[in-house]
Amino acid sequence: MVIQVHRPLGSCWQGLAQSHLIRLPGGTPTSGYPFEALADPGSATSAAGRAARIFELPHLRDLAPFATRKGPWTPLRLLVDDAQLGELHRSRALLSRLRPTLVLCRCETSLARSVQFLASLQLPVEVTPGVWTRQDADAMRDLAERLLFSPFIKTPVQPFFDLLRACLSPAGAPTLWELGRERLGRYLYLSDAGQVTLSERWAKRQCYFGQVADRPQAWHTSDLYRSLRRWQSGGFRLDTRCAVCRVQPLCAGYLRADRPRSSGSLLACKAFTEFIAVLRTHANGLNETYRRLDHHHRGDLETNFRRKVPAKPGPTTGQQERAREHTTAIVLIPAPCQNACIFCAPSQKRALGATLSDAAIETFIERCGARGVSTLIFSGEGEPTHHPRLPEFIAAAAAAGIQERIITTNGTALSPDLLSRLKSAGTVGIVFSMHGIGATHDQIVRREGSFERLSASLQHARDLGVDIGLNACLVRANLSQIEDLLELGRRVATMPQTLSFPEWSGSALAHTALLATYGEIKAALDRINWAGYPRAALDNLPPCQSPAGIRPVDRPSQLAHLDAQGAKQVATGLNFGNNRIPDRCQRRKCVARDLCCGVDRHYLQLRGASEFHPRQFSAKGLSHLPRRQRGGPTDAPDDVQTAAACDGPPRQPVGGEQ
Repeated sequence: MVIQVHRPLGSCWQGLAQSHLIRLPGGTPTSGYPFEALADPGSATSAAGRAARIFELPHLRDLAPFATRKGPWTPLRLLVDDAQLGELHRSRALLSRLRPTLVLCRCETSLARSVQFLASLQLPVEVTPGVWTRQDADAMRDLAERLLFSPFIKTPVQPFFDLLRACLSPAGAPTLWELGRERLGRYLYLSDAGQVTLSERWAKRQCYFGQVADRPQAWHTSDLYRSLRRWQSGGFRLDTRCAVCRVQPLCAGYLRADRPRSSGSLLACKAFTEFIAVLRTHANGLNETYRRLDHHHRGDLETNFRRKVPAKPGPTTGQQERAREHTTAIVLIPAPCQNACIFCAPSQKRALGATLSDAAIETFIERCGARGVSTLIFSGEGEPTHHPRLPEFIAAAAAAGIQERIITTNGTALSPDLLSRLKSAGTVGIVFSMHGIGATHDQIVRREGSFERLSASLQHARDLGVDIGLNACLVRANLSQIEDLLELGRRVATMPQTLSFPEWSGSALAHTALLATYGEIKAALDRINWAGYPRAALDNLPPCQSPAGIRPVDRPSQLAHLDAQGAKQVATGLNFGNNRIPDRCQRRKCVARDLCCGVDRHYLQLRGASEFHPRQFSAKGLSHLPRRQRGGPTDAPDDVQTAAACDGPPRQPVGGEQ
């Protein structure tokens, strides 16, 4: 028995998730099987409707018991191979009654012909990555032609239908990690031996996070988790030929992750590139025709497109993934603050005396719960723990079904009694702002004894079992203590530990001499060996100023936002719009443009952009260099090059260029 779990609750193993894909060994499933291994029967998460149960059957004969089963309809997936096509044809009546998803898991003959036959049965069809990633370029090109133009394919075939949609509308398109059910933090795969990994392809390679009995914190320290985190965060991109690959936004390193040094990955990349080229050519033709038509004739084209690629019953895989996207909301509570940090951005807003009513907060929480928000962060334009009704807001968020309730705080006002009430109300995690060790922290926040009170609050939170996160804003005073902060985070943090470049606004504009430049921060970060700090993440630092080996903070593209000015949906790109891309980076087409968070706009006005050098990459120009000169280890493969070699010498600014 194998179980794939979709989107575990929170960051740890807490019973039922949003959906369970359960592979049965054969025979009729019993009433409670196999959920006893997943959840405590007394757990609140085991309530009906919290998780969708999808049974995956290895043999066609296992469908028969479901045909006579009474009760609610059960989603089924049937594993098939190209040797069973005749048997499937003879069982059309049973298949049309149960309507399982046909999952092609093995194909030794023509993939295009097998897919065409399965789609002609008018059932949902899915091809596993283990099948189509082993095909050559000619086979994938033939498959693309049949998917687009064959009259026998009457239903979309996944994941190819979602890839066609991505070619038609690239904005917000899912990657192969999502289509292959291998998004880190959203899926788990359990073997019958009690081992946990990401998916079946990693289980076949004997790569695991650990055992089910282990704590999730132990999974996060495994070699597999660290490797996947690097691949899925895009940290590999500038070090490989993926930087100049036209299909990288769709692939996102999926084809190379499990075998980066194998020639098979290069063949898979070539085949996938050929496949996407055919889809894009067709999509570009449709889009161009659509733009040329007037409003009255566009409906005819849409109808013809639906005939060629008809929509199957229910949402497509990509639509489901986007609907299940991890949604986040934040409440900024106006409140006083004991500290006077030298970089405090909302200090000017506090001086204006902005207010936010309790009714507005309660209404916002109810709407977040109704819209499926999974994470609600209580922060503030001040210190949120000063609000007397904060425990009530936490309890309301828990009652609304919001899974993760997180508080950001400076820790100075968190008494043991308040911490106990917050924990009882349902607080999942607390992120402490710790900007230094001892007197350095007090100097940065300009309040004596602040570090001592913060340390006491952190210890109380650990004793209560609350998840701990740390955040530090990097300034000149704490650059020498970054490694000390990381060591502390490695011991106490169970959530990400963030190192941030502070926003140059509010109090920061009056203390620019105390703030560090991007170059000073990069020099300090380059001296650290990041292998021992898997939870560390950088926030608000562009790729050209970030060292190798550390990932950027995982931030959603949009979040719901409530402050004294009201509720709204805000985009998080370019640090919520506060940053800008320097002109020199735009003109010279930096290859890290899509990964860049930009540069603080006030910083650009005060200090210019001379320290930012657009990254250039030319695989052809580097192919003749020995591996040592490319900046990578001498045993690295030829197709792996480091970002340092890709940059080349920085070009001096010309005239008034910024």
